[in-house]
Order: sequence, then C-alpha cells, then structure tokens
Amino acid sequence: MKASPNLVHLDSWDLDVKNPVPSMLHGWLEFQAIKDKMPSGSICIIDDNFMEGCIVYWNWFDPQGNYLSTEEVHIHYEIVGKGAMIYHWAKREDTEWDIIGNHYLPENGNIKLIVQKR
Repeated sequence: MKASPNLVHLDSWDLDVKNPVPSMLHGWLEFQAIKDKMPSGSICIIDDNFMEGCIVYWNWFDPQGNYLSTEEVHIHYEIVGKGAMIYHWAKREDTEWDIIGNHYLPENGNIKLIVQKR
C-alpha cells in the first residue's frame, strides 16, 4: 500500500541563531521535497523559529561542551529560523499552503511554524 504523508514535522539541521541561513535553506529544501506529495489538508510543522522583536539568549560553549557565555540576540527580521523561507513563501497568494495558528508573537520565544495545504 502506497501512502501519502499528511502530518510532517521538520526538525533537522540545528539552528544557529547567529548564522541562520544554513538551517533555513535546509528546511526549505526538505519542504520542497515533500510539499507536492502531501494531500490537501496536510499539515507541516517546522520548529526553531523566532519572530521579529524576540530576544534570544544564545549560549556559547567550548568544544568540550563547557559553558562560556550568553549573548543577547535581538531578532530584527520578520522571522528567523528553520521555517523562515517556508513562512515567506506560504504568505504568497499563489501557493496552496497557508500559515495556520495564532502563536506567531515575539513573546512566545522559540515557536513552531505550522502550514497547511489547501
């Protein structure tokens, strides 16, 4: 029996909030690989996203895993994280995907992006 996924949680390539592009691009490529295979009504969840106005307390560790310091990182873009490219793409009117949920607030900290296929 061949089945199509209808709920997918993308959680690979750890986010580095100081250099978010690699995980953001990886998240986009993962989504591109599955979005057309998912039936109408499907949901895709992408973790590790921060909204504009959020403050992230980013911890630094040495190679042995010892804590070094914490840096305060202010998010100045609409969204930074694994789902940033998916978020901007889903906001367009020419896609079959919608952003769902009402939790996209800076005070919520690390959020999951949730998109649903029409």
